[in-house]
Amino acid sequence: IIYENIFTAMDILLYQQSLLAIKLEKKDSDTVKVEYLTTEDTKAKLNAARYLWSDPGLKECFKRRWEYDEVQRISTCADYFLDELDRISEENYLPIPKDIIRMREETKGVSSEFKFEYNHIEFIITDVGGGSEERQLHWIQTLA
Repeated sequence: IIYENIFTAMDILLYQQSLLAIKLEKKDSDTVKVEYLTTEDTKAKLNAARYLWSDPGLKECFKRRWEYDEVQRISTCADYFLDELDRISEENYLPIPKDIIRMREETKGVSSEFKFEYNHIEFIITDVGGGSEERQLHWIQTLA
């Protein structure tokens, strides 16, 4: 799910960067962008995403996300995971608790519970959907 969060955010940023005509500023960014968009290899895609996220042009595109938020919403966790790409792209990466809490997967309605233990404390997370259309379902009643 974490890699999916990163790749979805990067796909949106690269698409919007083109639409908004924001130039990538680093020397090899255009080449790396093509590599990112064409590779199927997860490791190569992560490395390309890491390089692209360091480009000031792509950071500018992220800062301007309000211009495309209505048509293509970028996840609230996007900058967290993109900022952590050095760690996340390591060979033996394992998610830390912050990663688990920040990862996002789109759901509808009240979904399943996720249980995990950390420092001998059991956590239960109930996914209740978060889109504006979901709020009309008055899901809070299901938690009582």
